[in-house]
This record gives sequence, structure tokens and C-alpha cells, in this order.
Amino acid sequence: MIFQAIDSLILAGATAAPYERLGWTVTEESAGVCTLAFGGLSQSTPRLYLADPGSPYWGNAATEQGLLAVGLSVADLDAALARLASRGIAADPLEGIRPPGAWLSLHAQAGANLLLRTKSEPKQVESINPRPAFPLKRLDHLAIVCHDLEEKTRFWSDVLDVPVTGEVATPTMVIRQLKIGDTVLELLGPTTPESPLWKRAPGLISMASWEVGAMAEAVRFARGAGFTVPDPAAGSLPGTRITTIPGIELGGVNMQLLEYV
Repeated sequence: MIFQAIDSLILAGATAAPYERLGWTVTEESAGVCTLAFGGLSQSTPRLYLADPGSPYWGNAATEQGLLAVGLSVADLDAALARLASRGIAADPLEGIRPPGAWLSLHAQAGANLLLRTKSEPKQVESINPRPAFPLKRLDHLAIVCHDLEEKTRFWSDVLDVPVTGEVATPTMVIRQLKIGDTVLELLGPTTPESPLWKRAPGLISMASWEVGAMAEAVRFARGAGFTVPDPAAGSLPGTRITTIPGIELGGVNMQLLEYV
């Protein structure tokens, strides 16, 4: 497998302030990007890169608010890029982030642009940034709308070496589940001409689902920080409860809170 884990999310048009209220810490700022880590660099939770819309740093891809791309960690960046190049995938280097990375413009083929970085050992900074009270555990899943589900599935499995690990079918859609590290990437495809997925633009859904350790505590913390959080309800996955902090309060990206019960 080329990729080890989903290690970052690239958000376009978002500001740091609302995420800081939820426990993220600004760790680096440079032209075109602000980097945040949850509770400090010692945490394994994916980093957030806040991209300026229209910034050339991101290849002019960040033109509006929302989830712009997914960052993936690799054991050896040069080896990963060479392997992808042998399969016809070109990359653009990005040297302004730490550690350096490469940008893959794969919206058409994969349904999402990707950022590759060499996995780095986190610094131990708990004494400076203690773990916040917000009980965030990990990134649970992301989703991509695919009008051509079979084609996107083949690209992820055959070219990017990310195999399908599960599938859920509903009357209107098929959910192909691919696992990268401990996070699931869902490819959503319509099953009928009447499926509402046809009305949605293909590509990344501007939503990230985060597992929390205690739903009641998470809701209480988020409300206390000034966010609008509906009462939790049963999730579509058996044995889950969910609620969502609306994207309008987080720079265009809905933050689903998910608890396994």
C-alpha cells in the first residue's frame, strides 16, 4: 500500500478561530497556509491546513469555501512519487509545509485532490498544550460523491492501491468503503436515475466525521464554545449516535460528531 494514513485535511476559506475554540492549536503560518494540530503536535488527529482561496500555493484550486483536499502520509515521499509516476500520475512539489509534500490534482480520476507528505514523528508538547477538554478521538470517515462509481473504485484500487474493504447498499446509493489507516473513505454512487446523488456535484463532500469519546461531553463543550449543535440522534450506521456542527460556523465544512454505542 502506498498510503499509511489520512494525516491532514485542507480547508479552503476557513479561519483558525473557530477551530481553536474546539482545541486545535496554530502551529505554523506562512503565505497561503495556516497549519493547526489538535491539542498540539503530539496528537495523532489529522492536522488542518487552512488555505487562502485563490492562493497559488495550492495551484489555484482553493476558489471557494469547503473541504479542498485530503492529505495522506507515506513512508518515503520520493519512493511513493516514483511509484505513482510509473502509473502516469504527476505531482507538484509543495515545500512551504513541514514536512515537505507533493500535490496531486486527481479530482477527475479519484474524486479528490490529494496532498502527500512523509510521515513525521510528532513532537511531545503536552506540557505546553495539554489535551483539550473536547473529547475528539480520531477522524472516522470522509465521503466522495461519484457519478461514475465503478470507474472511481477501479482508480483507487488499481492505481492508488487502496482496496475496497466493505460496501453498504441503500435504495438510492451504493457506499463503497475504502480504509486508509484507521479512517474510512466512502465512495458514494447512485443506484437509480432517481437517486438524489445525481443532483450533487461530484467530488469531496464538505463534511468530516469525527469519533468522540463521550457524546454528551462533546455536545456540552461545543455548545459552551458558542457552536450550534442539535441533540444527538441515531446514525445511519448501526450502533452509532451522531450530531453535526454546521459548516457555516466552521468555514464551510460540516463537522459530524459520531459516537459508537
